[in-house]
Amino acid sequence: GLNDYLTENGLIGEEVILFGEIPAAAYYFSLEPAISSTWPDLASFQSQKFCQEIDVLEKEGKTPMVIVNGLNAINIHAYAEVEEVQSEWEKKVKRLQLFLYDNNYEQSYVSEGYVVYQKAD
Repeated sequence: GLNDYLTENGLIGEEVILFGEIPAAAYYFSLEPAISSTWPDLASFQSQKFCQEIDVLEKEGKTPMVIVNGLNAINIHAYAEVEEVQSEWEKKVKRLQLFLYDNNYEQSYVSEGYVVYQKAD
């Protein structure tokens, strides 16, 4: 499973962005949050704050691992400029899509429960 993948690839303790109602994954897999929340998709975590924190990562040249709930996996390659997004959720998803796309991320692990994205070499 995911724990085996993270262990075998030396990713335990690495920075991560979690998305898709999986905040406990940081604790289960001993990962360090790359932003201020392990639950950025929670409604009370404002999209403006999420976007600002992603902007800071980009300005600092950081490309942490991203783990998404398998049910909410983002298809990076299908990214295209689309109409204005409205909801807080949509704004967060769109910003995460842009981050993954602009920084050349690819899926490095896929299971029913999780999808891991990492910057391509």
